[in-house]
Amino acid sequence: MSGGDEVDAIVLAAGQGDRLGLGPKAWLVLGGRTLLERAVATMRLVADRVIVGVAAADLDRARALCGGEADVVPGGATHRETMLAAFRVGSAPL
Repeated sequence: MSGGDEVDAIVLAAGQGDRLGLGPKAWLVLGGRTLLERAVATMRLVADRVIVGVAAADLDRARALCGGEADVVPGGATHRETMLAAFRVGSAPL
């Protein structure tokens, strides 16, 4: 990316997918790729860095899936806690 400021993108993927009823949406496969893979690839088009917040139990799985394309961090018990965990590793001041 060009310009003076770097852009961080945050992908929140720690939910359980209760409303959808098919399990965590991050792991659903659409056209041969998980929704998490699709979200990270899309954010890489517009951001210098992608930070992904996932459930602690999914850390290894998400890191393997994202490779070097994203920084994967453990989320919290709530949406807000996961968002804050991702913000903490970002480059913008809190």
